[in-house]
Amino acid sequence: MSSLVVLIGGLLLGLGLAVSVTPAVLRRFLQPFLEPRWRYWMSGLRVLLGGVLVAAAPATRLRGFVLGLGVLLMLAGASVPFLGEGRTRAMADWWGAQSDSALRTWGALAGLVGAILIWTGV
Repeated sequence: MSSLVVLIGGLLLGLGLAVSVTPAVLRRFLQPFLEPRWRYWMSGLRVLLGGVLVAAAPATRLRGFVLGLGVLLMLAGASVPFLGEGRTRAMADWWGAQSDSALRTWGALAGLVGAILIWTGV
């Protein structure tokens, strides 16, 4: 199970580094997922990834961190259908309107969380 934590960490690290280097990656990445069909798929993916982290937490070095992150992911994914299209679009527009330096900072933070997940799962 911890190998799945490493895989999730690698995906998060890669996305975080991509956003840190080129913030436009996040802006391009968000747009297709605003369609209702993709929004629900992404919601389900968040719940699934969060469940994997919750299930794998006991096999990792930082059980509380992995468990907490998993619960947050599951809550974030489960809340999307209740937000509706308007609020989801407003949040995506807010992220897209952030400065490049703010997006780089968030990308670096996501990359750091990914690196911690990799370390904790190895």
